[in-house]
Amino acid sequence: MVGLLRKRLKVLDVAIAILAISLLVSCAWKFILKPNAAPLSLSVPVDTRIDLTGFDFHVSAETLVLVLQKDCQFCSRSAPFYKRLLEQYSGNPNLRIVAALPHSPEVSRRYLASLELFVTDVREVELAEVKVPATPTLLLLNNEGRVKASWVGMLSREREEEVIQIINRDKGR
Repeated sequence: MVGLLRKRLKVLDVAIAILAISLLVSCAWKFILKPNAAPLSLSVPVDTRIDLTGFDFHVSAETLVLVLQKDCQFCSRSAPFYKRLLEQYSGNPNLRIVAALPHSPEVSRRYLASLELFVTDVREVELAEVKVPATPTLLLLNNEGRVKASWVGMLSREREEEVIQIINRDKGR
């Protein structure tokens, strides 16, 4: 009886080992050995036209759109940077800041207020409508609503500085 049990355990051990090796080979093939696979795009292509219903992009030279959603931990964790942007650029006639969320304006405003982000213009949008792959996303748009630059996800300090440098690169800022 004990001998039979040992044989079954050895067979089970071999089966588990074969399964583990198969899984490792599969992962290596998918993520390491397959160089021709197209990378996942985590940006919005430059010159993509973004439509915010009823929004007049011609009022300012540029518009910075904060695309967020209330259950996104990275949106909440990015709030200190967004607060810094709002403090630095609110009232600047060359740059308007808009928050775009897939929630009603009331829910969005409560969420933004909980983060101490007091954005004047809050829009209800579907994420696909603004062509973003994930939240949070920052979109810098020209006065025709076309993407000049985009940043997806929670940004490192270096990427935050890149955002500010790109916003500031035009004269008058």
